[in-house]
Amino acid sequence: QLCSAYYILFHMRYIYINISIFPRHFVSGKSLPCPFAKTRAGAEAGAAAAAEVEAEAEEKSEKQYIHETRSRLRKIFVFYSSFGSRCNSDFLRPSQFVKMMIDANIVDGTLTQKKLDLMFISATKGKRLIKFAGYLELLFSIASKKIKHEDDENRQFQELLAKHVMPLFETIYNETDM
Repeated sequence: QLCSAYYILFHMRYIYINISIFPRHFVSGKSLPCPFAKTRAGAEAGAAAAAEVEAEAEEKSEKQYIHETRSRLRKIFVFYSSFGSRCNSDFLRPSQFVKMMIDANIVDGTLTQKKLDLMFISATKGKRLIKFAGYLELLFSIASKKIKHEDDENRQFQELLAKHVMPLFETIYNETDM
């Protein structure tokens, strides 16, 4: 029983991860024989295989989350960088950046428009344009100023995204042809 439970978990995780691993079994609907012997060693091997598959699934879902988040951030960047000049999608000006922060409800008593403008100028080292990579770094520094109750900068960034930036994406996505 234990062996078959681990085998089912193992088998279902691979269905989730990559449906092309066992294509003929999915089409025919035939069950596969349990590769683990009905011994304690077999059950442990099944548990180890299931844990390995679960770790792979978590890693894949984490990579998928990162890819999706980066894609959404890129779409927000392009939306605001093309605001006022349709041909531009590579650079963000300070006024476009501040508009984005206002729309994301980041501007408040602690982070004013002036402070955001100064953070923008210091991040660009005096230049008036920022690329996507610099924009991401700037979001990290804004997260550290805005989310003070967290000590970990990654958690600060995730909270900034969850509370301010991703709702902005949803608004843009629902109200435009993006």
